[in-house]
Amino acid sequence: ASTTGGKAPRKKLATTADRKAALTAGGVRNPHRFDAEAVEKANKFNKAKPSICKAAEELVCPILQGLPIDPVMAADGQIYEREEIGKYLDGKEDDDEVLSPVTKQPFESRAMYPAVHVRNTIEHLVESGIIEGELANTWKERMAKKKRSEKVLKKTKKDAENGDTTAMYELGLMYEHGENGLKVDNEEAYKCYKMAADAGDVVGTAALGECLLNGWGVKKNLSEGLIMVVSAAKDGSDYACFLLGETYFHGRCGVEVNYASAKYWLEKALSAEARSCEHSHLTGEGVEDAERLKAECIAYLDV
Repeated sequence: ASTTGGKAPRKKLATTADRKAALTAGGVRNPHRFDAEAVEKANKFNKAKPSICKAAEELVCPILQGLPIDPVMAADGQIYEREEIGKYLDGKEDDDEVLSPVTKQPFESRAMYPAVHVRNTIEHLVESGIIEGELANTWKERMAKKKRSEKVLKKTKKDAENGDTTAMYELGLMYEHGENGLKVDNEEAYKCYKMAADAGDVVGTAALGECLLNGWGVKKNLSEGLIMVVSAAKDGSDYACFLLGETYFHGRCGVEVNYASAKYWLEKALSAEARSCEHSHLTGEGVEDAERLKAECIAYLDV
Protein backbone atom coordinates (compact mmCIF):
# COMPACT_ATOMS: atom_id res chain seq x y z
CA ALA A 1 0.00 0.00 0.00
CA SER A 2 1.22 3.40 -0.85
CA THR A 3 1.85 5.92 1.88
CA THR A 4 2.14 9.69 2.03
CA GLY A 5 5.37 9.58 3.93
CA GLY A 6 3.76 11.39 6.86
CA LYS A 7 2.40 14.22 4.73
CA ALA A 8 -1.26 15.09 4.43
CA PRO A 9 -2.73 13.51 1.31
CA ARG A 10 -2.81 15.89 -1.62
CA LYS A 11 -6.29 16.88 -2.72
CA LYS A 12 -7.31 15.48 -6.05
CA LEU A 13 -7.02 18.00 -8.85
CA ALA A 14 -10.23 18.53 -10.78
CA THR A 15 -10.21 17.10 -14.25
CA THR A 16 -11.82 18.79 -17.23
CA ALA A 17 -14.77 16.43 -16.89
CA ASP A 18 -15.12 17.34 -13.21
CA ARG A 19 -15.21 21.06 -14.00
CA LYS A 20 -17.85 20.56 -16.70
CA ALA A 21 -19.91 18.47 -14.29
CA ALA A 22 -19.72 21.22 -11.68
CA LEU A 23 -21.02 23.78 -14.17
CA THR A 24 -23.85 21.48 -15.15
CA ALA A 25 -24.76 20.99 -11.46
CA GLY A 26 -24.82 24.75 -10.83
CA GLY A 27 -21.27 25.16 -9.61
CA VAL A 28 -19.18 28.31 -9.83
CA ARG A 29 -18.96 29.76 -13.31
CA ASN A 30 -16.05 31.56 -14.86
CA PRO A 31 -15.76 34.86 -12.94
CA HIS A 32 -14.46 36.59 -16.05
CA ARG A 33 -17.71 35.76 -17.81
CA PHE A 34 -19.67 37.48 -15.01
CA ASP A 35 -17.46 40.57 -15.32
CA ALA A 36 -18.16 40.74 -19.03
CA GLU A 37 -21.92 40.47 -18.48
CA ALA A 38 -21.85 43.19 -15.82
CA VAL A 39 -19.86 45.51 -18.09
CA GLU A 40 -22.27 44.86 -20.93
CA LYS A 41 -25.29 45.68 -18.75
CA ALA A 42 -23.60 48.82 -17.41
CA ASN A 43 -22.82 49.98 -20.94
CA LYS A 44 -26.42 49.45 -22.02
CA PHE A 45 -27.65 51.35 -18.96
CA ASN A 46 -25.28 54.26 -19.55
CA LYS A 47 -26.40 54.49 -23.18
CA ALA A 48 -30.07 54.46 -22.19
CA LYS A 49 -29.76 56.79 -19.18
CA PRO A 50 -29.83 60.10 -21.15
CA SER A 51 -33.02 59.00 -22.88
CA ILE A 52 -34.59 57.95 -19.58
CA CYS A 53 -33.63 61.25 -17.93
CA LYS A 54 -35.06 63.14 -20.92
CA ALA A 55 -38.33 61.24 -20.53
CA ALA A 56 -38.29 61.96 -16.79
CA GLU A 57 -38.39 65.69 -17.54
CA GLU A 58 -42.00 65.16 -18.61
CA LEU A 59 -42.76 64.27 -14.97
CA VAL A 60 -41.60 67.65 -13.65
CA CYS A 61 -44.45 69.83 -12.36
CA PRO A 62 -44.47 72.97 -14.55
CA ILE A 63 -45.51 75.16 -11.61
CA LEU A 64 -43.17 73.72 -9.00
CA GLN A 65 -40.36 73.09 -11.50
CA GLY A 66 -39.57 69.95 -9.55
CA LEU A 67 -40.67 66.34 -9.27
CA PRO A 68 -44.06 66.02 -7.54
CA ILE A 69 -44.45 63.91 -4.43
CA ASP A 70 -48.23 63.81 -4.82
CA PRO A 71 -48.72 63.96 -8.61
CA VAL A 72 -52.12 64.51 -10.18
CA MET A 73 -53.31 64.84 -13.75
CA ALA A 74 -55.37 67.93 -14.49
CA ALA A 75 -57.93 68.47 -17.23
CA ASP A 76 -55.21 69.74 -19.59
CA GLY A 77 -53.53 66.32 -19.49
CA GLN A 78 -50.49 67.65 -17.63
CA ILE A 79 -48.91 66.26 -14.46
CA TYR A 80 -48.79 68.64 -11.48
CA GLU A 81 -47.99 68.63 -7.79
CA ARG A 82 -51.43 68.44 -6.17
CA GLU A 83 -50.78 71.31 -3.76
CA GLU A 84 -49.43 73.62 -6.49
CA ILE A 85 -52.21 73.14 -9.03
CA GLY A 86 -54.70 73.37 -6.15
CA LYS A 87 -53.36 76.81 -5.20
CA TYR A 88 -53.42 77.86 -8.84
CA LEU A 89 -57.07 76.87 -9.26
CA ASP A 90 -58.15 78.22 -5.86
CA GLY A 91 -56.77 81.60 -6.83
CA LYS A 92 -59.37 81.89 -9.60
CA GLU A 93 -63.02 82.76 -9.17
CA ASP A 94 -65.46 79.91 -9.79
CA ASP A 95 -67.01 81.58 -12.84
CA ASP A 96 -63.70 82.77 -14.28
CA GLU A 97 -62.27 81.08 -17.35
CA VAL A 98 -59.17 79.32 -16.05
CA LEU A 99 -56.32 78.81 -18.50
CA SER A 100 -53.85 75.96 -18.26
CA PRO A 101 -50.44 77.24 -17.11
CA VAL A 102 -48.90 75.02 -19.81
CA THR A 103 -51.17 74.97 -22.86
CA LYS A 104 -52.75 78.38 -22.16
CA GLN A 105 -56.06 76.83 -23.19
CA PRO A 106 -59.16 76.88 -20.93
CA PHE A 107 -59.52 74.04 -18.47
CA GLU A 108 -62.60 71.96 -19.29
CA SER A 109 -62.99 71.30 -15.57
CA ARG A 110 -61.16 71.73 -12.30
CA ALA A 111 -61.04 68.01 -11.64
CA MET A 112 -57.75 66.43 -10.60
CA TYR A 113 -56.98 62.73 -10.81
CA PRO A 114 -54.32 60.94 -8.70
CA ALA A 115 -51.43 59.80 -10.89
CA VAL A 116 -50.31 56.78 -8.87
CA HIS A 117 -48.31 55.30 -11.74
CA VAL A 118 -46.38 58.55 -12.08
CA ARG A 119 -45.64 58.65 -8.36
CA ASN A 120 -44.36 55.06 -8.43
CA THR A 121 -42.24 55.76 -11.51
CA ILE A 122 -40.65 58.84 -9.96
CA GLU A 123 -39.89 56.97 -6.75
CA HIS A 124 -38.24 54.14 -8.69
CA LEU A 125 -36.18 56.49 -10.86
CA VAL A 126 -34.95 58.49 -7.89
CA GLU A 127 -34.26 55.59 -5.56
CA SER A 128 -32.43 53.66 -8.28
CA GLY A 129 -30.20 56.65 -9.02
CA ILE A 130 -31.38 57.09 -12.60
CA ILE A 131 -32.59 60.59 -11.69
CA GLU A 132 -29.94 62.31 -9.60
CA GLY A 133 -28.57 65.72 -8.68
CA GLU A 134 -30.64 68.65 -7.44
CA LEU A 135 -33.87 67.34 -8.94
CA ALA A 136 -33.58 64.07 -7.00
CA ASN A 137 -32.26 65.67 -3.80
CA THR A 138 -35.12 68.18 -3.68
CA TRP A 139 -37.65 65.39 -4.21
CA LYS A 140 -36.10 63.34 -1.38
CA GLU A 141 -36.17 66.34 0.98
CA ARG A 142 -39.81 67.08 0.20
CA MET A 143 -40.75 63.42 0.55
CA ALA A 144 -39.00 63.22 3.93
CA LYS A 145 -40.81 66.38 5.05
CA LYS A 146 -44.14 64.92 3.92
CA LYS A 147 -43.54 61.76 5.92
CA ARG A 148 -42.64 63.80 9.02
CA SER A 149 -45.80 65.86 8.60
CA GLU A 150 -47.93 62.73 8.28
CA LYS A 151 -46.36 61.36 11.45
CA VAL A 152 -47.04 64.59 13.37
CA LEU A 153 -50.62 64.74 12.14
CA LYS A 154 -51.28 61.12 13.05
CA LYS A 155 -49.92 61.61 16.58
CA THR A 156 -51.79 64.88 17.11
CA LYS A 157 -55.09 63.33 16.03
CA LYS A 158 -54.53 60.34 18.30
CA ASP A 159 -53.64 62.55 21.28
CA ALA A 160 -56.70 64.73 20.65
CA GLU A 161 -58.95 61.65 20.53
CA ASN A 162 -57.44 60.58 23.87
CA GLY A 163 -58.44 63.87 25.51
CA ASP A 164 -55.26 65.96 25.20
CA THR A 165 -56.58 69.54 25.01
CA THR A 166 -53.26 70.90 23.73
CA ALA A 167 -53.45 68.45 20.83
CA MET A 168 -57.04 69.57 20.15
CA TYR A 169 -55.89 73.18 19.89
CA GLU A 170 -52.87 72.28 17.74
CA LEU A 171 -55.06 70.23 15.42
CA GLY A 172 -57.31 73.28 15.09
CA LEU A 173 -54.29 75.35 14.07
CA MET A 174 -53.36 72.77 11.44
CA TYR A 175 -56.83 73.00 9.92
CA GLU A 176 -56.88 76.78 10.17
CA HIS A 177 -53.54 77.23 8.38
CA GLY A 178 -53.57 74.13 6.18
CA GLU A 179 -50.53 72.47 7.73
CA ASN A 180 -49.13 68.92 7.79
CA GLY A 181 -50.98 67.84 4.69
CA LEU A 182 -54.38 69.22 5.71
CA LYS A 183 -56.36 71.63 3.58
CA VAL A 184 -57.52 74.90 5.12
CA ASP A 185 -60.84 74.10 6.77
CA ASN A 186 -62.22 76.69 9.20
CA GLU A 187 -65.18 74.51 10.15
CA GLU A 188 -62.91 71.70 11.29
CA ALA A 189 -60.68 74.22 13.06
CA TYR A 190 -63.70 75.58 14.93
CA LYS A 191 -64.71 72.07 15.99
CA CYS A 192 -61.23 71.39 17.37
CA TYR A 193 -61.12 74.69 19.27
CA LYS A 194 -64.58 74.02 20.68
CA MET A 195 -63.53 70.57 21.90
CA ALA A 196 -60.54 72.15 23.65
CA ALA A 197 -62.64 74.98 25.13
CA ASP A 198 -65.36 72.58 26.32
CA ALA A 199 -62.62 70.62 28.10
CA GLY A 200 -61.52 73.79 29.92
CA ASP A 201 -58.48 74.70 27.81
CA VAL A 202 -57.71 78.44 28.07
CA VAL A 203 -55.87 78.68 24.75
CA GLY A 204 -58.68 76.80 22.99
CA THR A 205 -61.20 79.18 24.56
CA ALA A 206 -59.35 82.20 23.15
CA ALA A 207 -59.24 80.61 19.68
CA LEU A 208 -62.93 79.68 19.88
CA GLY A 209 -63.81 83.26 20.85
CA GLU A 210 -61.88 84.63 17.86
CA CYS A 211 -63.77 82.25 15.52
CA LEU A 212 -67.10 83.48 16.90
CA LEU A 213 -66.08 87.13 16.60
CA ASN A 214 -65.06 86.73 12.96
CA GLY A 215 -67.46 84.04 11.80
CA TRP A 216 -64.65 81.62 10.96
CA GLY A 217 -66.16 78.16 10.49
CA VAL A 218 -69.25 79.14 12.44
CA LYS A 219 -72.00 81.77 12.34
CA LYS A 220 -70.72 85.06 13.77
CA ASN A 221 -71.77 85.66 17.36
CA LEU A 222 -70.22 88.82 18.82
CA SER A 223 -71.61 88.57 22.34
CA GLU A 224 -70.62 84.94 22.85
CA GLY A 225 -67.27 85.55 21.19
CA LEU A 226 -66.45 88.45 23.50
CA ILE A 227 -67.44 86.40 26.53
CA MET A 228 -65.03 83.66 25.46
CA VAL A 229 -62.16 86.07 24.75
CA VAL A 230 -62.62 87.96 28.05
CA SER A 231 -62.73 84.66 29.94
CA ALA A 232 -59.50 83.48 28.31
CA ALA A 233 -57.82 86.85 28.92
CA LYS A 234 -58.66 86.75 32.63
CA ASP A 235 -57.31 83.18 32.82
CA GLY A 236 -53.94 84.24 31.45
CA SER A 237 -54.10 84.05 27.63
CA ASP A 238 -51.84 86.79 26.29
CA TYR A 239 -53.37 86.32 22.85
CA ALA A 240 -56.86 86.94 24.22
CA CYS A 241 -55.56 90.12 25.89
CA PHE A 242 -54.17 91.22 22.53
CA LEU A 243 -57.51 90.50 20.83
CA LEU A 244 -59.33 92.69 23.36
CA GLY A 245 -56.77 95.47 22.97
CA GLU A 246 -57.10 95.32 19.19
CA THR A 247 -60.91 95.28 19.46
CA TYR A 248 -61.00 98.41 21.63
CA PHE A 249 -58.41 100.17 19.47
CA HIS A 250 -60.31 99.70 16.19
CA GLY A 251 -63.82 99.71 17.67
CA ARG A 252 -64.74 96.30 16.34
CA CYS A 253 -67.33 93.68 17.20
CA GLY A 254 -69.85 96.23 18.48
CA VAL A 255 -67.33 97.75 20.89
CA GLU A 256 -66.71 101.50 20.74
CA VAL A 257 -63.19 102.84 20.30
CA ASN A 258 -61.57 103.23 23.69
CA TYR A 259 -57.82 103.87 23.70
CA ALA A 260 -57.54 103.62 27.48
CA SER A 261 -59.09 100.15 27.48
CA ALA A 262 -57.05 99.17 24.46
CA LYS A 263 -53.85 100.28 26.21
CA TYR A 264 -54.81 98.34 29.35
CA TRP A 265 -55.31 95.03 27.52
CA LEU A 266 -52.27 95.49 25.29
CA GLU A 267 -50.09 96.08 28.33
CA LYS A 268 -51.55 92.93 29.87
CA ALA A 269 -50.66 91.01 26.70
CA LEU A 270 -47.08 92.30 26.82
CA SER A 271 -46.58 91.87 30.56
CA ALA A 272 -43.90 89.51 31.82
CA GLU A 273 -46.56 87.64 33.76
CA ALA A 274 -48.64 86.94 30.67
CA ARG A 275 -45.65 86.11 28.48
CA SER A 276 -44.36 83.56 31.00
CA CYS A 277 -47.79 82.06 31.69
CA GLU A 278 -48.41 78.47 30.64
CA HIS A 279 -51.24 79.78 28.48
CA SER A 280 -49.01 82.13 26.46
CA HIS A 281 -49.54 81.72 22.71
CA LEU A 282 -48.98 85.19 21.27
CA THR A 283 -46.52 84.96 18.37
CA GLY A 284 -43.55 87.22 17.77
CA GLU A 285 -45.51 89.03 15.07
CA GLY A 286 -48.37 89.48 17.55
CA VAL A 287 -45.99 90.99 20.08
CA GLU A 288 -44.79 93.51 17.49
CA ASP A 289 -48.39 94.45 16.64
CA ALA A 290 -49.24 94.81 20.32
CA GLU A 291 -46.28 97.11 20.91
CA ARG A 292 -47.18 99.22 17.87
CA LEU A 293 -50.83 99.57 18.90
CA LYS A 294 -49.84 100.36 22.48
CA ALA A 295 -47.56 103.18 21.28
CA GLU A 296 -50.39 104.56 19.13
CA CYS A 297 -52.76 104.40 22.13
CA ILE A 298 -50.30 106.40 24.23
CA ALA A 299 -49.95 108.96 21.43
CA TYR A 300 -53.75 109.38 21.16
CA LEU A 301 -54.17 109.63 24.94
CA ASP A 302 -51.43 112.29 25.23
CA VAL A 303 -53.13 114.58 22.71
